[in-house]
Amino acid sequence: MAIAGVVLTMFFMAGWQAPADTVWKPVVDAIGRAGQQQSDGSYTVGWPRPDLRVSIAGIPMKPILGLSSSATFSGPGEDAMVMGDLLLTDDEVHPVIAALVAGGVEITAVHNHMTREIPRLVYVHVAAHGAAPAVARTLKAALALTGMGGSAAAAPPSAAHAVLDTALLERTLGFSGRAAGGGFQFRIPRRETVNERGMRIPASMGLSSVMNFQATEDGRVAMTGDFVLLGSEVQPVIRALAGSGIEVTALHSHMLAEEPRLFFLHLWGHDRPERITQGLKAAVSVLPR
Repeated sequence: MAIAGVVLTMFFMAGWQAPADTVWKPVVDAIGRAGQQQSDGSYTVGWPRPDLRVSIAGIPMKPILGLSSSATFSGPGEDAMVMGDLLLTDDEVHPVIAALVAGGVEITAVHNHMTREIPRLVYVHVAAHGAAPAVARTLKAALALTGMGGSAAAAPPSAAHAVLDTALLERTLGFSGRAAGGGFQFRIPRRETVNERGMRIPASMGLSSVMNFQATEDGRVAMTGDFVLLGSEVQPVIRALAGSGIEVTALHSHMLAEEPRLFFLHLWGHDRPERITQGLKAAVSVLPR
């Protein structure tokens, strides 16, 4: 056997796989932007909203606090599961939904994640099963109807001297986080297997409880959270948050046919990091470990 053939055989025997940029090229070409391969093998594409300046109670929000859209693909081929979460303004909702429906993408939820935000934001959750490139083209066409492709808005006031004590956050919560979008993020995946229509939903498709932090100028932190819960966990988590300075801003579903049934509890807080993290730690203790 030629040396090249021997080397190729060894690669396949060792479980060699094509690079992610090759595997996912059909999706990237169809959607018009690159994404990131996740640890569970799926692929997530994100769309920031640089055209929006969003604030809550006068606090300018950075992208880490939930100001972007995303879609995750379970595979690049003809039998993919796709789930997404699109951030829209009021006047974008109906044109985007019409474009999605025309392309065969399902609408699984339309709702708020926050309260008192300016401008008002609406989150449209979507799902699709089929050819990944076709779904990608539909998403691209729908999002072209929004302002996210336009000129960036003027930057909000900067809190350049505001420092986020990430070591305190990790120490209190007992998890490792990561820097992202101008702040710091924690993700805690559900432990149990979740299925929809006989297909296992990868953890990267919205099955992790998420806590996002950004520093503010007065030594406090702004936080948005999204806890993924069984019905039996909802009230214990809400009770655990009592007295922590954390507000419950939404409770609803994101999917339609998942098993077991899941509920999504959205949170907002702006306080000293010690108080916020203690409340979150109590809530996290309710989750299965």
